[in-house]
Amino acid sequence: HRALMPPADANIVNLGDYLETLLASMSRATLEEDGVRILLKTENVLLGAEVCWRLGLILAELVRNAARHGPARRPGMITVRISHDGTRIAFMTNRDGNQEIYVMDANGSNLRRITRHPGIDARPTWSPAGNQIAFTSDRTGSPQIWVTDADGLGQPQRITSDESWADRAT
Repeated sequence: HRALMPPADANIVNLGDYLETLLASMSRATLEEDGVRILLKTENVLLGAEVCWRLGLILAELVRNAARHGPARRPGMITVRISHDGTRIAFMTNRDGNQEIYVMDANGSNLRRITRHPGIDARPTWSPAGNQIAFTSDRTGSPQIWVTDADGLGQPQRITSDESWADRAT
């Protein structure tokens, strides 16, 4: 897939631009015919071309698997967040039948599931220091914001305190 190739003449690549081009190409090539839409929210992160290429491979595989194994004719979502330093990826998937948050290294290794709850855990967002992940969960009956350690070892802590709708970790 030609869009996966990083620019040959660049040592440093804007990851957001690279992923936007990659996902647009994937949509045109295979996903639109299945009714799959991709919404990409990116930040300007400058990384080495090889790192961008590796992240592109991982993201392409996540999107292909979500489209292939997602519920037919029902809207689905995959949320992918790259750490501020570009070394780790947090993503939401329903690979176990329930929406959970996972973290892995940018090279695709060290996959860890960091949430384990029958409620829906979604929209992971890295803390500025990269040691925690905020996410939305309905584990208390209504969507609330929770924070957990990025290594998955600590217990998630709810940081919103009322039962009103709080659906975005920012």
